[in-house]
Amino acid sequence: MHSSQLNLPTAYEPYSRPHSAEHDAVHAEKLRQQRITTRNAKQKEERSKQVLDSVRIVLRLLALAFAISIIGVQSHVARVWDQSRDETVQNPQTGFRMRAWAAQMDLWPTWVNIGAGVIASAIHISSLITLCGGTRALRYIKLYPWVVALTSIFSIVAWIAAVVYYKVDNARGKKHWDIWSWSCTHETWNSSKVSFEPLCVELNYSFYAIIIAAVIEITCLILFFISRSIEKKQRRYRQIVTVTGSA
Repeated sequence: MHSSQLNLPTAYEPYSRPHSAEHDAVHAEKLRQQRITTRNAKQKEERSKQVLDSVRIVLRLLALAFAISIIGVQSHVARVWDQSRDETVQNPQTGFRMRAWAAQMDLWPTWVNIGAGVIASAIHISSLITLCGGTRALRYIKLYPWVVALTSIFSIVAWIAAVVYYKVDNARGKKHWDIWSWSCTHETWNSSKVSFEPLCVELNYSFYAIIIAAVIEITCLILFFISRSIEKKQRRYRQIVTVTGSA
């Protein structure tokens, strides 16, 4: 076979030739643009997650403050009751001296609120340690989302149960006295050891603080799931960067 026959063009020759320099430049530019787009999207998601984490920290601190204040208020009124339960006061309407408290007082709402506050405080402190402390690595454990979700739901249920029990028990009034209902129906009664008007104010605050704490906990749970969604997107961006090159 002559050498000239070997140089004849074939129908497959354009596909067998190596890529031209122009084609390589276009391909490189596309990869560069893809890396820039991926990097910008990754940075945007990171900023969003940082903002969410900051908001979650602020909300956790606020919720912890409410929980501690509820524990403080309920503990204070329980202490006042214990110190003054045998005290007598002058009834301003009749002028007679009477017992400062009803003979049978139900303190279960007080203990339930203190218990809910202790549970919520423990959850908030552990969440803050995870968000801010040296245990951030726990956030990458597979069970971490389930643990956070279950503890938050448990805290929400505890607060809701506390506020419902607190309100229902208070609504029973004269048939079933607790510290809140008694204090707010005897605000004009005072003695050296107990003044019911301030107690009523404190317990009204405690009721609304429980509602606010429950709302904050629900908000924290929603933000947590949004944050986890952003983390999943970031992992996909890392996979894209690994395939296309460093961003």
